[in-house]
Amino acid sequence: GGGGGGSNNTRPGTLSPALAAGFGEACELTAEEQLADSERILALTQTLCHGLRSVCPNLQLFGHATKRVAGNLSIGFPGIPADEVIATVRGELAISTGAACASGTTEPSPVLMALGLDAETAATGVRISLGRFTTRDEIERAITALTPIARMSARRARAR
Repeated sequence: GGGGGGSNNTRPGTLSPALAAGFGEACELTAEEQLADSERILALTQTLCHGLRSVCPNLQLFGHATKRVAGNLSIGFPGIPADEVIATVRGELAISTGAACASGTTEPSPVLMALGLDAETAATGVRISLGRFTTRDEIERAITALTPIARMSARRARAR
């Protein structure tokens, strides 16, 4: 195919049947793997959430408990501002205060505010991202990295 005069006596723009068939097969395999990946990532996300909750029972989960995008865990450690959480685990976790387009801002997440949260609660919100290559070991390391923050939040809640 291509422009110009064509190749192998084909008209310009003619698609290769082998390429088209191969692309179709690749799409089929990807669709099958995507479902398995999504289920595995959702299970890892739940493991992370449950692990953090075991240390910090007052951990806040923002959004629906099960109807959520796999790999997107939006949580808050009550009494601990998001920037403090991020500073504590900087370089260890893929964690932010919100969407990538809002990085660098210290304002509470507009999404959390739109969910009806007050500014103080929204200011605790962090988002942890898991992906296709996230492992169970990395989840355990994330729980370990966040445990000091989780304990501090739980202590502050008991002190109130």
